[in-house]
Amino acid sequence: MSVLKKAGTALAAAMLLAGSVAVTARADGDIIAVSDYDLTAAGPTCLGSNLADLTADAMHWYAGKNGPYKKADFAWVSEAVFTGSIPAGEISEAAIRNAIAEDAVMVEIKTTGGQIMRALEATVANVPEADPDFVTPANLAYVIDMSQPGIPADERYSEKKSKILGLDTLDDDENMSWIENYRVVLDAGSLAYLPNLLEEDATMVVEQENGVSLREIVTAYLRDGLKGTVTEVYADEHGDGRILVVSPSEVIFDEENNSYEYKLRTEIKDDKGIYWIAVPEDKLSRKLQGIIGNRLYRGSFRVKFNGSEEDIVCAQTRYNVIIPVTEPSGSFTLAYNEIIGNTGNLLILLAGMAVFGLIIGITVLVNRAGSRRQSKYNSRRR
Repeated sequence: MSVLKKAGTALAAAMLLAGSVAVTARADGDIIAVSDYDLTAAGPTCLGSNLADLTADAMHWYAGKNGPYKKADFAWVSEAVFTGSIPAGEISEAAIRNAIAEDAVMVEIKTTGGQIMRALEATVANVPEADPDFVTPANLAYVIDMSQPGIPADERYSEKKSKILGLDTLDDDENMSWIENYRVVLDAGSLAYLPNLLEEDATMVVEQENGVSLREIVTAYLRDGLKGTVTEVYADEHGDGRILVVSPSEVIFDEENNSYEYKLRTEIKDDKGIYWIAVPEDKLSRKLQGIIGNRLYRGSFRVKFNGSEEDIVCAQTRYNVIIPVTEPSGSFTLAYNEIIGNTGNLLILLAGMAVFGLIIGITVLVNRAGSRRQSKYNSRRR
């Protein structure tokens, strides 16, 4: 099942010196890249930021191209790493040093999906309050719903309990497995407050003393990965949506008008224009129930707010439709842009029917052949 609208990552070309782990030293005056956007990390806000997105992407990109790292499945970086922002315009190494802590180093571990899920739940313990332990991932996307109780210590992941919903590894468009092993690169500081991450036969692939500075990694990514130009992927100061934080809300479905009424139970702040509300499947209209998790449906939910002419694509988890809102209350309608009978699903149905028909045909032929043999055998006996 598709869990989230995938946030694009700007993973690009190889290093100029293949296999090199060193980043060429440059003078403070040298320009590494240019950006049309401020790369912001004004403080640990649990709102996400484009500088955190870029740094996490840089870590994932670097691990795939440079020893001693292996090709990590994903990366994450904590907000404690950031000491400032990078203004729009020309970016120098001095600007990077101003934005990222000097002692921030990238390590790599190999551990189970279950350990990672529990660790990620620990990083969101204070959402939406400011928290330096909050992390931003790369090649990973999920929804945070603080109204959930969390994973019990003696149970596996359940989206009906976990605060982390729709945990998606973007390479294979699959939900993270509890028992599979994954490689993750992260800032070494994260391990200090997530000691349980290294339990259950976890392996340190790259120790802190062998790790590369995040300053060097971001420099390499800007210069060689992005070819000196910060792309539009990083235009939004609050990040590209790889993490969505669900706000407390009330949602009511009006069956007579086929519309939904919502009201946020949180104060809207001036510094963040979009909030996210969750509509659980049991509150969807009858027409829309049964779509979430159904492989025959390959489209997406779309929301249209009262008074608006355009509709907006929604995210979804295993149980919820996640809707962006900008007002403290309002009404909207929900639709699905592809139903059984549309081209993609029709082809699937036709293919299934063809296979079923072939099986039936073969079965009939086999039965007829058996009947003929039995008739001949009976004739000989007579």
